[in-house]
Amino acid sequence: MVENKLFLMKKVITLLFVLFLSFSIWAIDAYLGVDMMSLDSLNGPLALRGEGGVVVDDNFRFSLSFGYYKRIGTDISLSAFRAALAADCFLFGNSGLYAGVNVLDLSYLSGYDAPSGNPFAMTQVHLGYLYRYKNHFQLDARFTMNDPVNVSESDSRLLANCFKQYSKYYFALVISYRFSLPWFFKED
Repeated sequence: MVENKLFLMKKVITLLFVLFLSFSIWAIDAYLGVDMMSLDSLNGPLALRGEGGVVVDDNFRFSLSFGYYKRIGTDISLSAFRAALAADCFLFGNSGLYAGVNVLDLSYLSGYDAPSGNPFAMTQVHLGYLYRYKNHFQLDARFTMNDPVNVSESDSRLLANCFKQYSKYYFALVISYRFSLPWFFKED
């Protein structure tokens, strides 16, 4: 049964990656970043989250993020792997303010205390501000509202207590590097 769930998770991640690559055909720029709020995990639960994205035009972007979270040194044994595809729309042109949703957000939990409904989906809405420094560096401050789908209230509380990235409200600070895609069909 666990093998079937892992096979399903692999298929979904492959689908996420193919969707992301299909969006990048029309992209003008791409970026790679890391969530700096993960750095405070050195004193508590391990949390690593990175994302990559494509900017379709200056008003729209898609991002693919991966996260790994592990509770260590406590009486709870829980690990989580999360993959998400998000779409963001910049609200006022070049102002930097944007709103977005996760089109698909799946998590797979493992460990002794992992809930039984695995993998599970999350709905996520976020509002943020993107500050561009020079041509390549970006600072993305993002406020996120999470809501697990088909997860019991007790399992949802367990996740939120173990990993702040699964709490109802989460603040992320993503530092990224933006670069142009050298597609052969772009005009000079």
